[in-house]
Amino acid sequence: MKRLVLAALVLVGLSGTDALAQAQSGPPYRMNVGGASAGGLWSALGLGIDQAMAAAYPGSTITYQTSGGGFANMPLISKSQLPIGLALDTELDVAVKGEDPYKEPIKNLRQLVRLYDWQVNYMLLTKDFADKHGIRSMADLVAKKPPVKVGINRRGNATGKISMMLFEAMGVTMADIEKWGGQVVYAASGEQATLMMDRRIDMIANGLFLPDRSILQATNSVEMVWLDMPEDALKKVADQTAGATTVIKAGAGGYTWLKEDVRTTKHGAILLANESMDDATAYNITKALVTNIDKIRSQNKAMEALTAQLMAVPTVTPFHPGAAKYLKEAGLLK
Repeated sequence: MKRLVLAALVLVGLSGTDALAQAQSGPPYRMNVGGASAGGLWSALGLGIDQAMAAAYPGSTITYQTSGGGFANMPLISKSQLPIGLALDTELDVAVKGEDPYKEPIKNLRQLVRLYDWQVNYMLLTKDFADKHGIRSMADLVAKKPPVKVGINRRGNATGKISMMLFEAMGVTMADIEKWGGQVVYAASGEQATLMMDRRIDMIANGLFLPDRSILQATNSVEMVWLDMPEDALKKVADQTAGATTVIKAGAGGYTWLKEDVRTTKHGAILLANESMDDATAYNITKALVTNIDKIRSQNKAMEALTAQLMAVPTVTPFHPGAAKYLKEAGLLK
């Protein structure tokens, strides 16, 4: 039976000090982990973290706290109103730099473990539209300036920002698309797939896993092509967003319609804590997740590639000293 409990964004009845104290009271541990919406991959990660902690420290309960995602979680962690939480590496990069939506840098976040690095950025165009306008790459799209209707993730979403940055790296703004006679439609991932199937958009620009259920659903109804991007533009965006460039092989993820390799960017997620978390707790959480990695892998097919080595890969902010101590003892971190 699933032990995962969905909590509200605000820790009702807990002061910031009390929230942090929860993280320091174990074992057994009883604390909240900040995620995103209910039912997505991060919800599954919350369940995996809960089960891993319960396996390591019987009686422990990790409650998944719904929120607006990493951008919402990080200020709560920084203020000791949330013991641990998830964030994308690109969101963490924004927080550390103090960029919008933050007014100043957040400097007291520390990494416990990295949980994945394979969220890739899709640039999908319907084959009908591509054939009509002679488009086989992003360079073609930029050169021909067709009246394309593009689906971008909702405003304020990190993947939406990255998608816009990929266009901008090619010299194209959202205003330019409208000048071409096209349209920019801001919609969540599932909505984008529906809009594509209804032929209300021609293109999906989004950060998703490989494979992605909504894309599989859409490609059962609509033929698509994945637009390749030049390496220099991809590297520019990767460098600006704490990501990396990658190559998606033809047919990868069961995408039989993907006939050629394409280049894109990829990003990942990190489990974070406040630097003031005591070293023993950070050590114990990290050890529990690494030694019970199977509990995390089993929650979602997208997590099957998770390895202990990946969990120890540094990102934007330093490891918590307690986490680093365990990872070094396990031979995972130098």
